[in-house]
Amino acid sequence: MAWCRDVCVYGAGAIGGHVAGRLAKGGADVSVVARGAHLAATRQHGQTVVDEDGRFTVPVADSETPSALGRQDAVIVTVKAPALPSVAAGIGPLLGPDTPVALVMNGTPWCYFHGHGGPLDGQRLPKLDPRWGPLGRRPSGKRDRRRGLLGLHRHSTRRQRGRRPATRIVLGEPDGRITARVEGIAAALRAGGWGIEATDRLRDAVWTALVLNP
Repeated sequence: MAWCRDVCVYGAGAIGGHVAGRLAKGGADVSVVARGAHLAATRQHGQTVVDEDGRFTVPVADSETPSALGRQDAVIVTVKAPALPSVAAGIGPLLGPDTPVALVMNGTPWCYFHGHGGPLDGQRLPKLDPRWGPLGRRPSGKRDRRRGLLGLHRHSTRRQRGRRPATRIVLGEPDGRITARVEGIAAALRAGGWGIEATDRLRDAVWTALVLNP
């Protein structure tokens, strides 16, 4: 999926840094939106990943200002839910007409029922609503629902039956399709040596994670 070449990771904490590192290791042109200590560390040392497979460092472009990074083939948002409104306010310069945005976050997304197809299709979960569409707003202020991909980061810190801890991302369209853009982002992460599942049943993965996490 050669189209997914320029990828921005919005939020370079533990999850975002790992995602950025794997993308860069796999050959993508990676940029990160970060701030504070994370931004300073990336500028001084590059993006370092330490996991069960060892340690590696890769260079990435970085900025606190999305407009400095330009339009991207894809954007992966890895902030915590309370930061979503500020991401929505700043993400615009990263988006071309068809740039998909993947929310890779744990927990139940407020847009859980977007593309669900059942009787609650399109309903919001108000307690979780950051006043943001599944991803971004058009200049008119209307939610641009076509951009949205949903993702879940699963990281087990325990060894089970002699196996190493599992670190992976589950990614899918809200309506359950396995599309070229899902496969493109998945391929870019797999090229960096990371297990990623493209699924047509992402909501099952959300509930599995909720049940397994204490």
